[in-house]
Amino acid sequence: MEKLLVKEIVAWTNGKLLRGDPREELTSVSIDTRTIKPGALFLAIKGDSYDGHGFVKNLKQLSALGAVVSKMMEGSETLRIAILVTDTTEALKQLAAGYLTKLTELKVAGITGSNGKTTTKDILWNILSLSRKTHKPKGSFNNEIGIPLTILGADASFKTLILEFGTNHPGEIQKLAAVAKPEVAAITNIGTAHIGFFKSRENILKEKWTLFENIKAGGLAVINLDDALIAEKRSSLGVKTLTFSALKAADVAAENLRELKEGGTAFTLNVAGQKEEVKLNLLGLHNVSNSLCAAALAYGLAADIKSIAKGLQEFTAVSAHRLSASVFNGIKILDDAYNANPDSVKGGILALLGFSAKKRVLVLGEMAELGDFAEALHEETGAEAARNSLDALVLTGKTGEWYKRGAVKAGMKEEKVFLFSDNLSAGAFLRRFLEEGDAVLIKGSRRAGMEKIVEMVRSS
Repeated sequence: MEKLLVKEIVAWTNGKLLRGDPREELTSVSIDTRTIKPGALFLAIKGDSYDGHGFVKNLKQLSALGAVVSKMMEGSETLRIAILVTDTTEALKQLAAGYLTKLTELKVAGITGSNGKTTTKDILWNILSLSRKTHKPKGSFNNEIGIPLTILGADASFKTLILEFGTNHPGEIQKLAAVAKPEVAAITNIGTAHIGFFKSRENILKEKWTLFENIKAGGLAVINLDDALIAEKRSSLGVKTLTFSALKAADVAAENLRELKEGGTAFTLNVAGQKEEVKLNLLGLHNVSNSLCAAALAYGLAADIKSIAKGLQEFTAVSAHRLSASVFNGIKILDDAYNANPDSVKGGILALLGFSAKKRVLVLGEMAELGDFAEALHEETGAEAARNSLDALVLTGKTGEWYKRGAVKAGMKEEKVFLFSDNLSAGAFLRRFLEEGDAVLIKGSRRAGMEKIVEMVRSS
């Protein structure tokens, strides 16, 4: 982070300086006393289940310079700097927006979408880092806390900042875009993630589209032609566009697409007529789409095709439990336990079908945040498994009955569907059931804890 003056922070946050010299310099900002550095400014964030104000009393012994608070607390009087604001979460966003104006050479790339945001962000970083210093979020830092902290983690040496814009309620992206408007932006796709909060895919599109509406003047929108909702709405944009597609002609396209027996995907990358061969170390058509989205964003930021191809080819998944393949005792394990929604499960099934195997087994846990659509979407996902003629469907948790109902209705024999109340039971069954030469995909939302099943299968 670049040095900031106390008076700048007071101005950006519309705060009141209760104590301290407005000309004093700060070199870091923190919301967590466990990682705070000496001389840092602490923002006492208040959440649903925690309140940072309770830690103000510890700041002096941690050598913090001061705090931004919305109420006076024990320990405030011992600090060199104390700034009072109406809302500390809003102050964090205002501080980040103000700080961004100081980084005049920094270009912002924004990514949103129902699926693939984090993977696309990581791939884009892999491409851009070949030619320039690029900053990205840690993990999925994509909300009103994560985005400001990511911005504050950059300094004047960075040329590009990648931001991931997440949302699970209407209006959130507009608030986040007010913190950082991008020069280039992409919507990966419009699926059913968080549909329980939005009620329809059209409402999800409306929310995600807000990012395009906040692109800076002269900026660029990256359009997924394989998503009908996005493609149909592109004509309403008032900025330049760049298209990508894994299935058809586009500004950035994948030609001669093929799954590799040893794992991964190969294709000819076509960027505005320039072509390079790419071997992608990722499984599934959805990851080809993520790669093309990242390629289009990189091209929009003036990366050349050779750098783009190199960045794609050298990329390996950063996060554990995102669709990755490994072999244990002759069993091919597709670990995608990080998250799940109906669209990403379909993508995972396609990846599973790409493997030769004695038995292809799909293991599913709950898909969260589907609201009133939960039962119907779990049933439809079960039906999708049946339509793809998988050899076994192993289900765990309270949504298992919905999956099973959909699968059986769609023609899967009941003896191929195995239902368990918990992950421990499902994992124990799989250790007996899976044999050398089988392939298994394990997937569920974070709260389903499917990584426990992955660990059990790997230790068999």
